[in-house]
Amino acid sequence: MLSGRVTERRSLGLISVEGVVKRENMLSAWKRVRANKGASGIDGISVEEFPAYAHENWKGIKRSLLEGKYKPSPVKRVEIPKDSGWTRKLGIPTVMDRVIQQAITQVLTPVFDPHFSESSFGFRPGRSAHQAVRKVLKDIREGYRYAFLSRYIQGWMNYFGVGMRYNDVVELDHWLRRRIRMCYWKQWRRARRRIGELIKLGSARYQAILTGLSRKSYWHFAKTLSTNMGLSNAFLEKQGLVSIRTLWIQIHYPAKARGFLRTAHCGPA
Repeated sequence: MLSGRVTERRSLGLISVEGVVKRENMLSAWKRVRANKGASGIDGISVEEFPAYAHENWKGIKRSLLEGKYKPSPVKRVEIPKDSGWTRKLGIPTVMDRVIQQAITQVLTPVFDPHFSESSFGFRPGRSAHQAVRKVLKDIREGYRYAFLSRYIQGWMNYFGVGMRYNDVVELDHWLRRRIRMCYWKQWRRARRRIGELIKLGSARYQAILTGLSRKSYWHFAKTLSTNMGLSNAFLEKQGLVSIRTLWIQIHYPAKARGFLRTAHCGPA
């Protein structure tokens, strides 16, 4: 755990405003913005007019960035018509702000991107939504029934997991598995099938019969001994469901996660 934290601190130490405003970095950022073209922002300065503007104003802007006094301009609000007849509101930053944003991205990405999940495709270099869809379809063809859910969980944890408490994560993990067990119970519908499926999955015959013949609620059955024995944690993981708890540990304790041994999957919840 210590070595992981030390590595992270060293990586963060590479980030500085001085690194952002370096000539090579700013020129690279400008080339990216110029290639993307786009409309002018609230100041009316277009991509074509930007070099002359930067030549006159960059020295003062650079100084304000280094002193922590730079304030981005408000975005220009435009409305894009949609096929449905409605409009989509869009905010357009000034070209200068776009160049600065790109320069910051170029410094941050090499530090943080290696720590992102392999299942994260949004706004990452060399990745796209089309790749994400192809990956999900591949997982489904290979038999992972929870491909969509698991990808969603991994992406969600990448964004919000850093701010979650461990106890909340454990509670959410238990709730999700119970919810999935409830869905299985509803899908099986009739008592005969429920009993058969539970026995086939390893539940004790007597317990499976008692559970299958009961008329209690779906949510109640999702936490019974028989249901947890059949639809065990190990079974759900084999189907492709990821553990929110494990993802949390990988985010907060990356070094420990590599050698982390999880508790038995076959127990309740």
